Amino acid sequence: MKFFQKRSSKKRFLSLRVRMVILIHLELLFCIAFAFLIDKIANTLNENWSIPIWLEIVIVSTVVGGVLTTIISRAFFNPIKKLRKAMDKVANGDFSIQLDVNESSSHDIKELYSGFNLMTQELAATEILQTDFISNVSHEIKTPINAIEGYSTLLQGCENLDSDQQQYVEKILFNTGRLSSLVSNILLLSKIENQSIQSKKELFSLDEQIREAIVALESAWFSKNIEFDVELDSVKYNGNETMPSKTSGYSTGNPGNGHAKITLLPMPSENNFLAQLVVKLDEVEQQYTPELDLENLDYYLTFGVDDTKATLEARPEDSTATISGLGEVSVAAGENIYPIVVTAENGDTRIYNVHITRPASDNPYPIDIIVNGLVPSLCSVNEAFCNLSPEKFDKDTNTYYLTVPSRIKQLY
Repeated sequence: MKFFQKRSSKKRFLSLRVRMVILIHLELLFCIAFAFLIDKIANTLNENWSIPIWLEIVIVSTVVGGVLTTIISRAFFNPIKKLRKAMDKVANGDFSIQLDVNESSSHDIKELYSGFNLMTQELAATEILQTDFISNVSHEIKTPINAIEGYSTLLQGCENLDSDQQQYVEKILFNTGRLSSLVSNILLLSKIENQSIQSKKELFSLDEQIREAIVALESAWFSKNIEFDVELDSVKYNGNETMPSKTSGYSTGNPGNGHAKITLLPMPSENNFLAQLVVKLDEVEQQYTPELDLENLDYYLTFGVDDTKATLEARPEDSTATISGLGEVSVAAGENIYPIVVTAENGDTRIYNVHITRPASDNPYPIDIIVNGLVPSLCSVNEAFCNLSPEKFDKDTNTYYLTVPSRIKQLY
């Protein structure tokens, strides 16, 4: 308890809250005084200066106050951010992290850092004690068990033992084997219980690992005439593949002549996240691929004036998920929202919204003009006689110029 004795012996000057209140008041007074100073200088340089003083105070408070508030907030909250990052490291199992107590002049921050350092030291010491306990138990308990098992094995090979003595030796071997396996299981469970964050997680085939365990124990269950009915679907599991599998207890304690059924069925996937999202511009052959965030469902894009069509493409993280809302879409002027619905295998849905903004065109001229001729008989000869496009446009007079074949007498 040295830490708390040290805390009580220190003399508190100003708490963090009092310092912040004082600095905010000083900032307000500085902004008002600075506004009056600017008003006085402006009236001295220009007698026609007519901006009200209250408006000057608002402007100065917004500009100067924003800068000062940013500086003050960094001084107050940077130590908190540093503490949060250190706590994240502790949550990930790193108990060696220590914060510099003398980094801040605030007494409250120093106390906070001191308490954090003490916590990490105690956690590190606890972790060492747990590790030593597991190691000592493994040595102190399993060593005599192995010795008993070894001597019993030697006795089993003696030829001068009667049937009762031979039976006693076999029971000793049987129970020492069970006790050794029990100790190993207890130590393993203790290690898993105290390890809240599992390391070295990877995706592996769970059904294949079960098959390997059954094959490895073949001699045990075959000698006891145990039949297996195995139905294993292909299942991928994200975990520690190297974690030892303690399946020998079933075959050891089972009296034999039994039937064991093992069924492994995959649960419907809950994954309804997108792995990739692509927005393509059809006319210019350009595409946008926003960086996906698991917590972000809205993505914003800005198109050009002439970009009136787009194609939405996406790929789910899980191949069993389905996606709706893809394909070619029309982009109108203003903001357009296109929902993309991802449905997981179990039916859960997640909606991603693609926001595309296109500015309105200020071009009053038509994109294309087609003039149809009134001589149907000429269409069979040459289609150009029926559909004509203006060749020249004069923006000054808003006049289109068109040359038509001599046989066309009327247009509409």
